[in-house]
Amino acid sequence: MSKLLNKVLDVPQESVENKISIEQAQSLILSKNKKVAFFAGAGFSKAYKEDYPLGFNLFSVDDFQTLKANFNFYTIANDLGIKAPCNESGPEFNKDCYRFFSQIKYHLDIYKRYPSLMPSFLDYSGIHFLEEEIRKFIKNRFVDLVGEDELQLNCNTSSNLTSFFESIVELKDFTFITTNYDYVIEKLLYHSKPSIKINRGITSKKCFDEVNTGRATISLFKINGGFDIHQDHKGRYCVDYSSKEVPNIILPSEEQNYDDKYFRTIFLKSAEKLRQAELLIFVGYSLPYEDKAIQFLLKNFSDSTSNNKQIIFMGRSYNSAKEKLAKLRDLFPAVFEKGGVSLLDGSFEDFIKP
Repeated sequence: MSKLLNKVLDVPQESVENKISIEQAQSLILSKNKKVAFFAGAGFSKAYKEDYPLGFNLFSVDDFQTLKANFNFYTIANDLGIKAPCNESGPEFNKDCYRFFSQIKYHLDIYKRYPSLMPSFLDYSGIHFLEEEIRKFIKNRFVDLVGEDELQLNCNTSSNLTSFFESIVELKDFTFITTNYDYVIEKLLYHSKPSIKINRGITSKKCFDEVNTGRATISLFKINGGFDIHQDHKGRYCVDYSSKEVPNIILPSEEQNYDDKYFRTIFLKSAEKLRQAELLIFVGYSLPYEDKAIQFLLKNFSDSTSNNKQIIFMGRSYNSAKEKLAKLRDLFPAVFEKGGVSLLDGSFEDFIKP
């Protein structure tokens, strides 16, 4: 009866086969004969430092009157009929703020795609300036939440993450793919091995000028961009952690647009690494409904002739990870059917404890 009920409700059965111990997971990840891809979301950075934002908090607004006085996008949003959240408190406020920014970006993308729909008070230059302004707001919001020191490569050495990174930094075929804008992964990598070369998926003009290019043992692909990624006046990319320039980041939108050449390149490189990987680790990533394009990217993990694909999902606890089992089944049906999807029996914080 329970099997029939699970089938009717379309919910994967809970099974001990879906559970993996911390010791087993560590053994798999540290196995030198496995190609590992590590997919990190906001929860990963939260494990590094408690102040780092989760969910929609990075896109929340503390004071809309201050926003109105300092940013053109507030006025433009009102002119476009996009209303700011009325209630500046409550459990849905952060989500409403995210929706506010998403609607602005979606309108601007539509106007770029269909210029005949553009209102008389907007033009291409205005759209460009508005998008830059929103990127600046998001970066400033991040600094307000975590402090300006987090825009440097200095590392919080008290973090349990540092010892974990020291154990993996020498491994080959290790790939980090992250939706985060921040520098946490770089901080940990540089702290573990200051001379390390990282494959970023793009050739940075700054690294090229410093004669610091070539084959790298670890890849880091920021699929939503990052506060460290900029373009110079000739459109060349630069990875610069001290730059005051407007960062190259994906903005919230009702229809995410990854048409920029940076994102097209990063998606291509990430898809290649996912196909090659034998073990895919999710940590701090909730598989949100909004990330439709990223879900298509993730499907590349199954696009392979390998029969040894394995997935480990790490949540705040085993029970929180179990809530994502249906999504994992839908994203990776072939891996799931072969028993290749496992949920960590514990939290990521438990996993990295020394």
